[in-house]
Amino acid sequence: MLPGLFWINWFRGPCPELVGVSSPHLQPLNLSLLPNPITTCADLRFSMEYFSTVRLGVFNTLGELVQTQSASVAAGENTIDLNLNGLPPGAYIVRLTDGKSVGSVKLIKQ
Repeated sequence: MLPGLFWINWFRGPCPELVGVSSPHLQPLNLSLLPNPITTCADLRFSMEYFSTVRLGVFNTLGELVQTQSASVAAGENTIDLNLNGLPPGAYIVRLTDGKSVGSVKLIKQ
């Protein structure tokens, strides 16, 4: 295997839909997370222009994917309940994508 291919495969890890190099063709999604910092649960809010299935990933500070979730969302305002009950306190990144759009937000779990 070529060294470049090894790096790509390692970087993409177990969930290539959520992890990877940013692509210029993806439209930005504005995400908000309330409350933040959180203790166990929060609402992830965002707006979509069309019906879609989104994939949500939670990453720790090492860049490891620690939680995933999928949801069908409608055009307009949407809310996804995010439950981090099983994760230790710390800093995380939440990334949401549907393959056409992508957004991320930092969160602190107390």
